[in-house]
Amino acid sequence: MHEELLSGKLDVVLLALPFKLQGVETLTLFDDPFLLAYHKHSKWFKDEYKKFNINNLPKESLLLLDDGHCLRDHALEACHLRSLDQISRFAATSLQTLLQMVASDLGVTFIPDMAKDSLMVKDSHIALLELPKTMHRQIGLAWRKGSARTDEFKMLGDMLKAMHDNPTSYS
Repeated sequence: MHEELLSGKLDVVLLALPFKLQGVETLTLFDDPFLLAYHKHSKWFKDEYKKFNINNLPKESLLLLDDGHCLRDHALEACHLRSLDQISRFAATSLQTLLQMVASDLGVTFIPDMAKDSLMVKDSHIALLELPKTMHRQIGLAWRKGSARTDEFKMLGDMLKAMHDNPTSYS
């Protein structure tokens, strides 16, 4: 994606930040909070835990995507994990696989709020817990530095922010 952006194959991209990009400008649009996804009858996490503390999760209970996946990096950065003992040695290659693992009660995971309406979450035994608002990633736009279309991309960003802030106005 970065190469396509720099080569001009792509003009602008919507992405989760932070993302290491050189030679581009970024515009942060909004925060995308993380949710804790767990099986409704999980052996790893119980509904009655009113306050979530990641450091209270059992060893090897936190399922994440493979190393190098930006969603993994964003989740780890946002959750401020003190000990790596909670991370399961099993990892997934996609969010879909990760949710299937949670639906089978192999552990718990973090999913972005943007993914909460996925069919995998709706049609399963997965429960979601809102986490503190400080546990989030940011969504933004990126484009080549010096692009003649910078003003247009900023207008697009303003429209996307407005749609995010007032979704019913754009139905």
